[in-house]
Amino acid sequence: MERMDVGKRIRELQDQRGVSTRALARIMDAHPNPVVRWRNAKTVKVSVVEDFCAAMELQLPDFFSDYDDL
Repeated sequence: MERMDVGKRIRELQDQRGVSTRALARIMDAHPNPVVRWRNAKTVKVSVVEDFCAAMELQLPDFFSDYDDL
């Protein structure tokens, strides 16, 4: 099983939804610096993915799906 590049997936979903890093940080009530780190990371804590999904109004399985049309 191949490991998912979580940062790449965060970038993809942000781009698909037109959400800037600054806007995402604001939605997540976080400073932009950690958001930039998450975008560039290969792995992050599950809690970060959960918070990201909540901020983007995604279900957790959708984050891990291969769909390009979310």
